[in-house]
Amino acid sequence: MRRITGVAGVAAAVLAAGALALAGSAPAYAATVVTPIGTVGAEQYQGAYCDDFGADVLVTVTGGRPSTTYTAHATGFGTGPVAFTTDAAGAGSVRVHNVTTPSGSGIGTATVLVSASPYTTAVTAEINCPGNKGD
Repeated sequence: MRRITGVAGVAAAVLAAGALALAGSAPAYAATVVTPIGTVGAEQYQGAYCDDFGADVLVTVTGGRPSTTYTAHATGFGTGPVAFTTDAAGAGSVRVHNVTTPSGSGIGTATVLVSASPYTTAVTAEINCPGNKGD
């Protein structure tokens, strides 16, 4: 084991530890992820939009593949894959309706799978739709 001495050595160790901590935890809680198919984001539409059976989640892609068909799929009532096409700059978006958490709750962290052949990535979105399920 190497001993860290001096202000510069301690500062470097602290920075390295912080970078490792952020790199290890960021994907699990991130609303956006950088992937081979672009920067993919997900958030509850307008911050609080809910359908009868769950949340409306807006999925966005920037810096992706130009003029390419993507699909977005999340857990929820009738939330089969939804297709959207990016523009010439590789940007596009789609709203996925009735999204729930994997356990079926309208409150918590939902996961959206976004695909553009042959890649699939997962991005999370915090949702808050406590009522109306089926009303």
